[in-house]
Amino acid sequence: MTKFKQTPIGEIPEDWEVMRLGDKEIGKLKDGDWILKKYYTSEGVRLLQVGDIGIGRFLDKSNRFISYDSAKKLSCTFVRPKEDILISRMPEPIGRACIAPELPYPYIVAVDITILKVNKKRVDKRFLVYILNSPKILAEAMRLSAGATRSRISRKNLENLLIPLPPLPEQHKIAEILSTVDNAIQKVSAVIAKTERLKRGLMQELLTKGIINGFMFDTNIFDAILDGKISVDQLPTKYNYYITHIQKDEIENIKKTEKLERRSNLLEIFKKLEQNVILTETTVFDISRWDNSKFGEGDLYDRILLKLQELDEKTGKKTKENQIRDALIAETSIKNNLILVSNDKNLRLVTTEFGGHAITFEQFLKGEYRKFKDSEIGRIPEEWEVVRLVHANIEVIDGDRGVNYPKQSDFSNKGFCLFLNAKNVTESGFKFTETQFISKEKDSKMGKGKLKRYDIVLTTRGTIGNVGYYDDNVPYEHIRINSGMVILRNKNKNIDNKFLCLLFRTPFLKTQIKRIAYGTAQPQLNVRIIKNFKIPLPPLPEQQKIAEILSTMDKKLELEKKRKEKLERIKKGLMNDLLTGRRRVKI
Repeated sequence: MTKFKQTPIGEIPEDWEVMRLGDKEIGKLKDGDWILKKYYTSEGVRLLQVGDIGIGRFLDKSNRFISYDSAKKLSCTFVRPKEDILISRMPEPIGRACIAPELPYPYIVAVDITILKVNKKRVDKRFLVYILNSPKILAEAMRLSAGATRSRISRKNLENLLIPLPPLPEQHKIAEILSTVDNAIQKVSAVIAKTERLKRGLMQELLTKGIINGFMFDTNIFDAILDGKISVDQLPTKYNYYITHIQKDEIENIKKTEKLERRSNLLEIFKKLEQNVILTETTVFDISRWDNSKFGEGDLYDRILLKLQELDEKTGKKTKENQIRDALIAETSIKNNLILVSNDKNLRLVTTEFGGHAITFEQFLKGEYRKFKDSEIGRIPEEWEVVRLVHANIEVIDGDRGVNYPKQSDFSNKGFCLFLNAKNVTESGFKFTETQFISKEKDSKMGKGKLKRYDIVLTTRGTIGNVGYYDDNVPYEHIRINSGMVILRNKNKNIDNKFLCLLFRTPFLKTQIKRIAYGTAQPQLNVRIIKNFKIPLPPLPEQQKIAEILSTMDKKLELEKKRKEKLERIKKGLMNDLLTGRRRVKI
């Protein structure tokens, strides 16, 4: 059982020591160099700044250099990569430290960074960095700092920092354990950073160029394939190709003797795509196969069929049965956000009119999958619209800022209605680590500003443009916005709520928000400005597919962030135990 002793820094194991950071047994402290601006160059010897020093890691934020001749002339102290420890004497926080990084050029440090050249015989540099970055030592460094405008810790006070020092083998073991957790955290952080980059790129692509979810081949396309215009094996492999049972049925209905061989060949082509047969969205008696169709509402199907009949009446070529089959194919391509490839002009017209995409086989062969147009917000797919929120039936609701607005005394840690604060609506959505509530009585006295499920919250003051989506995952039934927020309530059945929320997180809308926000000290938005926001509006099925893809990435990010938080909690617990000696390691 470990025995403890009382020291100026609290209880530590009996075989541990307490030393000043400036003791020679720890190492040698040396301040960075004071470099005037006139010596700055674009290359040569790198001059690290306090912003480059993170808590246990090098942040690589600055890009300042001086010439090698100047460094030599000024007798600058060159840092030893992977050997020295760099300590920031300025916020934030004061006293944070990291091991000197390996860089592709020699480097020195600014005057407010102290270099610690470690005595390897007594100290493990990794252990020392963990000690310096521990909450207790950082708090002590802050206590010893001074300064009216910008706090800094003096060299003398930095030297007088007291640190606990276990035997060297124990230092090695503690550093090894904490480094293992740190490496795991860094790997997860890299996954998060990569996923966020991919999401930003994908978001930009999807919300300016749309999505090609796949292609639906009309029956006449199989004739084109059979006639040698393209082989199934030559179809671009990055896309998916779909059919319904309707196309196969139409081929099987070829009964003329002279066309039986052609029917057989067409069915062979069909077999190559048969693994991508999808259900039709509506079931029609005597036409649909019950096991290959959905029992949908049929409203869209009815409108498509009516329009097809109207168009086909002029040509008189199609039977009612053929029109029904075409309507089923069009509806299924629209609802699954597939580009319909067809040489039937009327079928293409009807598909496009009801929010779908349709092209000829010739356009498909040329790779002309979508047409684009110039708009007031840039180039967008031809079938997309640009609308202002005020014209899109999206209500913008301000909060109640009248006499019943809550005072500080009205808030409590628990209560009937969550009252949102600025920390609850972040760049990545809602966050409820710090919450405040008002009573049921107070809530009843207030007017507008209360959320309904699937509302979107937009911040309008201070940090503007953050959004939160009040979906079923939010665990509170009663929520109100504060005076620095508005509610976006979508009343348009042709706009997907998730898609709308994602739009407000895009660089395009973020830029629009920053450009038109007013106020210098504290930028802000008002309801009139927000109502005039311009947004790109794809057809509903495409909105839903875009939202689905980006939501999948959001879920992946959320899982990785939770994993990182868990690892950070583990590290915090280990630091608290291992760096105080409450938990001893086996040597």
